[in-house]
Amino acid sequence: MKMSGVFHLALMLAAVPVCTGIDRGQAATPVHDVAVTDISSPSTCKQGETVPITITVTNQGTRRERFRLTLAEGVSGKEIASKEMALAKGWKDGSEGIADVVFNGEATGVQEFGSGIWSGGDINGDGYDDILISAPRWNESRGRVYLYYGGASIDPSYPDITFSGQDPNTHLGDYRGSSSCDVNLDGYDDILIGAWGYNNYTGRVYIHYGGPKIDTQADMVLDGEPGQEGWFGLEVTSSDIDDDGHEDVLVSAQNYNNGVGRVYIFWGNPMDTSPDVLLDGEGYPEGKPKPALGWETQGWFGRRIDANGDINGDGYNDILVGARYAGEGFSGSAYLFLGGKKDDMDTVCDYVFPGESPRDEMGSSGRIFDIDRDGFDDVLVGARFAANYRGRVYIYWGADNFDGSQPDVVLEGEAGSIMGADEIVCGYFNSDGYGDILVGAPAYLNRGRAYIFHGNTQALMDQQADYIFDGESGHNGRFGIAASSGDFNNDNHDDIVIGAWGYNDRQGRAYLFYGPFDSTTDLTFNWDTTNTSPGKHILKAAIAPVPGEEDITDNTMAVTIEVKGLSKTVGTPRELNQQ
Repeated sequence: MKMSGVFHLALMLAAVPVCTGIDRGQAATPVHDVAVTDISSPSTCKQGETVPITITVTNQGTRRERFRLTLAEGVSGKEIASKEMALAKGWKDGSEGIADVVFNGEATGVQEFGSGIWSGGDINGDGYDDILISAPRWNESRGRVYLYYGGASIDPSYPDITFSGQDPNTHLGDYRGSSSCDVNLDGYDDILIGAWGYNNYTGRVYIHYGGPKIDTQADMVLDGEPGQEGWFGLEVTSSDIDDDGHEDVLVSAQNYNNGVGRVYIFWGNPMDTSPDVLLDGEGYPEGKPKPALGWETQGWFGRRIDANGDINGDGYNDILVGARYAGEGFSGSAYLFLGGKKDDMDTVCDYVFPGESPRDEMGSSGRIFDIDRDGFDDVLVGARFAANYRGRVYIYWGADNFDGSQPDVVLEGEAGSIMGADEIVCGYFNSDGYGDILVGAPAYLNRGRAYIFHGNTQALMDQQADYIFDGESGHNGRFGIAASSGDFNNDNHDDIVIGAWGYNDRQGRAYLFYGPFDSTTDLTFNWDTTNTSPGKHILKAAIAPVPGEEDITDNTMAVTIEVKGLSKTVGTPRELNQQ
């Protein structure tokens, strides 16, 4: 990979104009204002052609809006096409983080509710993605995990199912110790919950089978290695690594072997309680003097795991493992293991992504996802202390000849924000089909912040954060240290849940934001002119007024298209034969 192809992108927050004619800073009530801001099409066409009409719609108000966009013939009013749409609020003042739903810990005091968040699976098969939120310090750190079923509306006051840790210091569901996959192939997503403190920090993972009715009794239990305070279950994820149609389960024990770290792979088809593949970390560099920091002298291999993407397009999902304390001076590293058939899968790392400088802690977060929509999943690795505690996220473009020796894009956080500290979430947060990135910055102004970077082609991926979520002022909430995404209201837009376990002296809180996270979008309707008479036709795009909207003058826009009739052939029979 040539160095000339590397982009170093500093995080720059775009200034967005205030809507004309309204003093948003003085608005006492929400302002509702949607508009058709552009319409374009060819000026002429031949009868029988299909004409594309592209309409730009914008939300200029202070709240997310749902509405219907219609394209109709201007004279007859005959509808050509329509679509239900949703847009994020258009007024950007740095406080986009007005949540649609807020979840609170069930008790005051140190609960750290929101420390771990998982979403994106449908546990009960009702068509809505569901949400798991953990409170690992509940009741002497036994820990609890709360399941909230998705739906048209979600009541945050009443979780549908509550899972509780068995003993003090179990730490049920801590960090990313929750996941889902259909372990038993019954069509329902199952719940995997880690308890890294179980049995004197040996650790354990509980698997609860999904279905219309589930209970709190585990259907399968995975245990850490006896005699090892490995913290087995601190990180849990799943993926079909060997491409056999069965989900495989990956569990980390980052403290295994005095902090070197280990990752366990359990093959599906069928899954049992014995690990099939063991991936081991490197630990601290051989022969280097270890800093006198107690347990912080090893690699913590397995602090982060992701296995939901195919980097080189060979049909097998690959495994990304973070080890933020690896390398000299805790520069950190992330390791990529290429997936393959069961019999071909080895334990040798294929690629290493090292930190740039001491104390960067590369591997603090990581994700595999296709950002540039080229069919190859890309590697994203966070280094929370890079660039003097700004934090960075490094992107390596996937390819059939994947190199990985140098990052292709580097996103950098704001001063002291430690962007990429623990979580990178990927999904489709607008409507352009490119994979998007959500990354937290939990130390921003002592309250936390999270950013969305919309994906794009490799050439057009820019440096601007496209959407910003802010934690609540006055609380050292660590907002953004945990997050996840899924379609919880089944409207075909990815939604986002962000945790703030430090809120209210570590009681904790979590925030749900409904997508999409774009205030303007283009939509193209196709007009079939087969049965349209020749001549000029006015087509009108219109948005029905949303509740509370006062200014509706900009809700419509028209375009004129001249339809030309088919040309008639003129001439004598002899002339026609000669043509």
